[in-house]
Amino acid sequence: MRNIFRTALLAMSILALFSCRKEYIYDGPTMKSVKINVSPNAWQYSNDIDNNYYFATVQMPEINASVFKEGLVKMYRVYDWDDPSAAQTELPFVRLNEFEGDDGVFYFYTETIDYQFTPGEITIYYTMSDFDYKYDPDSFNPGPMEFRCVVVY
Repeated sequence: MRNIFRTALLAMSILALFSCRKEYIYDGPTMKSVKINVSPNAWQYSNDIDNNYYFATVQMPEINASVFKEGLVKMYRVYDWDDPSAAQTELPFVRLNEFEGDDGVFYFYTETIDYQFTPGEITIYYTMSDFDYKYDPDSFNPGPMEFRCVVVY
């Protein structure tokens, strides 16, 4: 009985091994990595009735119609690029934050950075979950940020 079980297991393993097939459609992609610096004055406030956010639009000729339909675009937020302690985090980026206000009360919000792209450009969005910036958009400007966009085609 034990031999029958082993033989059946071996047969199933061989069948599974040969029933899967991998085919390379395109091996060895071409890639471009582009560093994007967003200055404080590049951020625009949406100024909608509700659910406001900041956004910055960057011209990206690297994202052509072919890349848009068949390629891959990934974004990373970059910290201290020229420093040995440089770090990156993939977008969308979500971070929980707290701070103590002047009144001694702790306040909480979630910061989200995401993006969308079309052929020729990419738009980066910055949103805070408490939407406090609607009271004074100029004082909540996200400030300078660095990103890295990777385009694979």
